Amino acid sequence: MLVNKIWFKTKEDDGAIHPEFSEDDMLPKATIAFVQTVIENNLDEWVTGEHVDVPFTATAYKAKYRTHLKRITDFEKKTSDADIIPRLLRHMLKVARKHAKVSEEGAPEVTNISDADVEAAKREWDGLVLSDDE
Repeated sequence: MLVNKIWFKTKEDDGAIHPEFSEDDMLPKATIAFVQTVIENNLDEWVTGEHVDVPFTATAYKAKYRTHLKRITDFEKKTSDADIIPRLLRHMLKVARKHAKVSEEGAPEVTNISDADVEAAKREWDGLVLSDDE
């Protein structure tokens, strides 16, 4: 599973240590939509039968990501009585945690961000102008 290879390789990997990868003890729908979008980018790179680099940018793939997320959400609503999406996302997270050798109790304890880190982040962002390009 791609999720395991990217975010759950070990118990120190991003998926294993960051709680945003386990909303309500499920893999987030947004993560699955992102993976689908990455796969779409890879398919786009090979559409001619030979590899051509297709940059993975917000400009090129934002609408595609949103489409994937909407399809997952719509399917979840239409199949809510069967609980398909929540059961699948709980299972995917369980398998990912097992792959990373994370205990059944869930993700490790979340450490608090220090006041010094918060202040440093504020200073870094003070006066920063973000571009709409990327």
